[in-house]
Amino acid sequence: MSIKKQAYSKPYNIVYENTYPNLMIGPGIFNDKKEAFSNTPEKWIKSEISEVEKNRQKQIFAVKNYSKIDAVKNKSEITELQNLIKSDKETEVEINYNIKKLNINEKITGINNKALELEKIKIIDNIKVSRTVDKITGDTQIKAKDAIVEYYNKTNDVYKIEQLLSIGLLGLKKNRIFVPTRWSITSIDDILGKEFFKEVENNQTIDRFKMHKYTFYSNTFYVIFMPYSWSFEMFEYVNGNLIAQDYEINTPKKEYANQITGAYYAAREVVLEHLKKINKKASVIVLRDIDEKYNSKGVWVIREAIKESLEKEEIIFEDLNQVIEYIKEKLNLKWILQKSEILKGLKFQKRIFDF
Repeated sequence: MSIKKQAYSKPYNIVYENTYPNLMIGPGIFNDKKEAFSNTPEKWIKSEISEVEKNRQKQIFAVKNYSKIDAVKNKSEITELQNLIKSDKETEVEINYNIKKLNINEKITGINNKALELEKIKIIDNIKVSRTVDKITGDTQIKAKDAIVEYYNKTNDVYKIEQLLSIGLLGLKKNRIFVPTRWSITSIDDILGKEFFKEVENNQTIDRFKMHKYTFYSNTFYVIFMPYSWSFEMFEYVNGNLIAQDYEINTPKKEYANQITGAYYAAREVVLEHLKKINKKASVIVLRDIDEKYNSKGVWVIREAIKESLEKEEIIFEDLNQVIEYIKEKLNLKWILQKSEILKGLKFQKRIFDF
């Protein structure tokens, strides 16, 4: 049964890798324009969890099957999906959909799994496209990486650039494809993180040991900065039990962070951007204490919570030993010195210099 409906999008499309390279693609829509306006992580981090959940549950996805290479095909429905993402504001659309329900795996996407079968989409709004978006999407001679860096340097908007990459609007024309939303997010966090690293690697180190803390969505983050050359390590644990760990020493990680996956790159990107802003470098450990009942809500939780933590009052430590004791005793993570590659390395260096 086919139904026609008018609705509003943030704008936002999901590109879901159900059977890659075949994808389910389509807009997230709301009945109310105000609800679409509120559908953003920058607003969620300032809201009560109940309000975040209420907003997210009002969003429905209308998706259709495409191949990754369909991004460059001159089809009206693809053009509409891409124009939707170019838009600067909440956009009114008219969709035809089948009431047949489709499944989007919440554990993979971090969103609700309400999805309908999209048949047709038409923008019925006057969309406004910024000069920056128009430039980087219209330039088919610029590599995606360069477009991403150029856009972010001008806007600081990571969420828009994720969408532009995902819907096949960036890069050399011959390379433009649909990119699963999750992959797009991680790619951009990795690219931006490496760019920020280039700007901080030759800076002076911070002048003290310090920690920032923030709790959000059943996650507590401890972000520890230490006055040493760049290294980054992230731990995830539940009830004090370590479940995932990834790290890099001296330079950005070359192989994929297989244990922590996308959260690693989101956390690292925020930390490196912070160091860039204060014109310093540091060795950083992120501890993520996850409630056992928590189900993934998406990488935005990590990004926004760590950003928020850096705005909070810092806890100062006198030296490395005090940092280790805090983690072992206050956080009850007795395994930290045994597991942490950064802390083991720093303790070893300290012993050498004691001679």
